[in-house]
Amino acid sequence: MRFLKQFAFLFVMASGLLSCSENPRPDETTERNREQDTKMGLLMETLYEDDFTRFGEGLYKHTEVANESGTTVASGELVAVYYELWTIEENEAGQYEEGHLIEKLVQTEVDGRMKNIKTSVVFSEGEREIVKEEDDPLIFQVGSGNTFPLTFNYIADNMRENEEVSFYLTGQYGYGTYSYHKIGVTRWQPLKLKIRVEELFDEEGFEKFEENRILREIDRDRAYYEENFPEFSEVNITENGTHVYTLNRDTIRNQEDTIQRKAKVDIDYTGRLFRFDSLVFDTSIEDTARTWDLYSAGRTYEPFNFEVGVGSVITGWDEAMVELFKYELAVLYIPSSSSYGGTAQGGRLVIPEFLREDLENNSNITIGNLIKPWDPLKFSVEVIEVNNPEE
Repeated sequence: MRFLKQFAFLFVMASGLLSCSENPRPDETTERNREQDTKMGLLMETLYEDDFTRFGEGLYKHTEVANESGTTVASGELVAVYYELWTIEENEAGQYEEGHLIEKLVQTEVDGRMKNIKTSVVFSEGEREIVKEEDDPLIFQVGSGNTFPLTFNYIADNMRENEEVSFYLTGQYGYGTYSYHKIGVTRWQPLKLKIRVEELFDEEGFEKFEENRILREIDRDRAYYEENFPEFSEVNITENGTHVYTLNRDTIRNQEDTIQRKAKVDIDYTGRLFRFDSLVFDTSIEDTARTWDLYSAGRTYEPFNFEVGVGSVITGWDEAMVELFKYELAVLYIPSSSSYGGTAQGGRLVIPEFLREDLENNSNITIGNLIKPWDPLKFSVEVIEVNNPEE
């Protein structure tokens, strides 16, 4: 099973996106950064006079909204952020000016309600904007290295909850030697990154946030499952927050075969994201793989065999299996803390042809990892075989 025990963007920094990279000489990098730093300093003076801070060569910030009484963010903590990412361009006079939008996720009022609106710009298609409503702000673990490391480590020491800061970065702190034509980024592209720290999570707060995400997804799925599986009902919520729903418990043939810890089980499964209308990212079923353009000729499609409760699969699976019986059909709603946590997983998204046009009109589907940091997941599973340990 490709995704159950392997650890593999913020702001379009995912692997597989970037192109045209070559390694510069160290002296070339230093000289370029100093030149860009000088131009960036002049831009800051033009924009903000003396209301800005230079906190390193090529690193500047301007505080848009201060909150002196807010809680300071520390490295390792989880935060919810809104953001805007822009290019900084050189004009005909050789001076820096603010360029074009790459991507933003902001909270705005729509029809009398506050909504999270994400806008991505396809620069290669005449700056076509793709606008999509998101459920949540961006969740990020400070200092994790999943995005611009220097910028976000700086947040850990200097930003507070409910503050909004614009960072101006020379090329070495953004994409460096990489270029990406689709979003209009060239090698050594200077950038503006505007961030608002919306919320700082403690452990209890993040658990509540995760629970609300799962309940929202269950409500979206409920009409489909209740129409197609009249026995759809919740079995249990596991210790670490996985919601287990059965589809056929009243009619399975033998409820004597409960799954015990250390049982060897064979499971057919289909894994889905909450994002992109429950996009399938992995499956053990060949017909499903073909339908979702995931089929690989080199893979054997058969039930996945593993030992329950020994850590060979993600926590959400280990905990959910002991709630199930042989022949049971079930749906597992797994919080990110019981799947891959803050680790991005997999390569680029694969969008099946029958969904491609609709999704491309609503989201920049080529941006980001398959499973992003702090993504919740859901799995449809069928218990094919159970071999419990001998007593």
